[in-house]
Parts: sequence; C-alpha cells; structure tokens
Amino acid sequence: MYSIIGINVGVFGLWRLPILQVAMSRWFLMPLPPLRMQPAFTALTCTFSHASLAHLAFNMIAFSSFGGNMSQVFGGEQFLFFFLTAGMVSSLTSYAGRLRSLKGGHSLGASGAVYACFAGMAILYPGASAQFIFLPGVPIQLGTLLPVLMGADALGALLGWRYLDHFGHLGGAVFGILYTLYGHHLWERREEILRAVGLAKDEEKALP
Repeated sequence: MYSIIGINVGVFGLWRLPILQVAMSRWFLMPLPPLRMQPAFTALTCTFSHASLAHLAFNMIAFSSFGGNMSQVFGGEQFLFFFLTAGMVSSLTSYAGRLRSLKGGHSLGASGAVYACFAGMAILYPGASAQFIFLPGVPIQLGTLLPVLMGADALGALLGWRYLDHFGHLGGAVFGILYTLYGHHLWERREEILRAVGLAKDEEKALP
C-alpha cells in the first residue's frame, strides 16, 4: 500500500516539472472520446496521475483508510493485481461511458481503484463504520454508504455531471464488488487454471 502511495506522490512530482509536461501528457493521461493516438497502457498509468495536490491528498487518504485492510485480506501480490486491474477497469469504463457525449477530455486519478477498495471493504465488513467527508463526525456503516455513493454516481452519470468521473467510480466499485465476491477464489486457483489453459493450448497445437 505504501509503495502505491509513493508512486502516486512521485508521479505527481514529475507533473510539476515543466520540461516533462509533454511526455507526461502522452504517457500518463487516458484520453476520452474522441480518441487521440496515445498508448493503450495509459488506461493503467493514468491511475497514478492527479490534477492537483488536493486531488492527490483526498485519494491517498481514502486509499490508506481502505487499502491497508484489503491488502491484509488479499496479501501483497494479489492486492497489487486488484489495485492495478481496478484502475484499468475504471479508466475503460470512464471511456465507454463517454462515448455518446464525445466531449473529449482526459481520465486520471486513483479514485476508481480506491473506490474498488472501499467496495471490497463494504462487502467484507458491511457493519464497519466510516465517516463521510461531507458529514464529518457522523459514522455510517459501509454497507449503507456504498449503495448511497454508487446511487449518487449513477445519478451523476445519467445527468451528465462532469465535476467527478462518475462512470469511472462506478466501474471501480462494480469491479471491487465482483472481485471480492468471486475473483478472490479464482486467484487462489490461478495455478490450476493456468495449467488447464496451457494444456488446452498444447492439445490445440497437437491437432492435425
């Protein structure tokens, strides 16, 4: 978890260097429709880019709140896979959600991956309490807070609100829910699954 936070802080520092602005815009931003020619892996690298210090601080504080517990549940290797995949799913959902509007712009930030961590925590520990930033001092159970926030993002996506990446948030949340319910068990069987896939490919090659 701390390594991921360090990478986010480091990338934010690189954005502050004027000489790197063009390179960072090419390698660390996910373009939204209409698509410009940029590397496909920006769907992942944009997860580590943040528009402002406040944007970075909010995401990293939320990540430290939920990411530590999820890393203990999954273990370091699986948690890294979970976080990176959640970031990519969030970016691609953001892109797909804006295909109809074609208003352009960029997707960036770790909020989708952080949302996945929060969603996973809400599934595993629905009775645990957290304080919503807009209601300080009022503890709310995670199992209640998750559908409320997802409902707000769904409304924002339907109404075209553009201040937050509502499509990206929903993509991260849905991934976090599904992976916590089902992906965790597949990860434990990954070697068995990979061996089965490898045997199937070998059998295809052996066919005349």
